[in-house]
Amino acid sequence: MAILIKNVSLLSMKEGEQILENTNIYIENDTIKHKGDIVPDIKVDKVVDGTKKL
Repeated sequence: MAILIKNVSLLSMKEGEQILENTNIYIENDTIKHKGDIVPDIKVDKVVDGTKKL
């Protein structure tokens, strides 16, 4: 299953990375595959609005 979480504030666990505001997270089969800008024609099974979510 492919899930796209849009417009989320992402708190990265990587050292030196800050909170990424209004970013996107692409999840495929329970694994985060990509964070940041998403290709417009990406095929997903579910889209979640992450506005005002951390």
